[in-house]
Amino acid sequence: LLAALMLTGMLAVAETADQDGAEANPSYDIVYSSNNPIPEIAERVRPAIVQLNTKQESWDPATRLAQVNEVGGGSACYIRSIEGDEPGGYMLTNYHVVKDADAYTALWLDGSETDLEQVGYDDGSDIAVLKFKGEAPGGAQPIPMGDSDALRIGELAIIIGNPGTGDEVFFGSVTAGIISGLEREGVNADNFSH
Repeated sequence: LLAALMLTGMLAVAETADQDGAEANPSYDIVYSSNNPIPEIAERVRPAIVQLNTKQESWDPATRLAQVNEVGGGSACYIRSIEGDEPGGYMLTNYHVVKDADAYTALWLDGSETDLEQVGYDDGSDIAVLKFKGEAPGGAQPIPMGDSDALRIGELAIIIGNPGTGDEVFFGSVTAGIISGLEREGVNADNFSH
């Protein structure tokens, strides 16, 4: 689902390119041509995709010591700046990535780390929103959100994320494919890998 939401952002980037005279819904042939838009889109969007690391705080009643254990990770994308004079912004991720955690950090493409706080979620649609304070590092800009109702099965899609866990993360990976389905029901988020 996060990939589909990121695709929505990618489509918005493609629509921005359309305003500059590029084709809005290119055929697959464009990927194999000198006009391939994927490298330019990836260059602009990759800084806004973070590795989300999730932690859980626990307390051992026998030792009376607090511990923080890493419980997972996944990808998140920077979708909006905080309005007003306060620097910071909002991240979008999947709820199943953050549901068992109570502390969150974002690892940006440039290697910077930022603490996050969860500000909302919807377990039914498997979406969570996190907030960070301060400037986004590495020139990261919010990903423009597109209109998911305008998606059509078979459209070209670009997916940017951080597959893997721990020290085995392929940070900022880019791939392309097609929109294979819309509004699917009965998909259990626990079956997805992080």
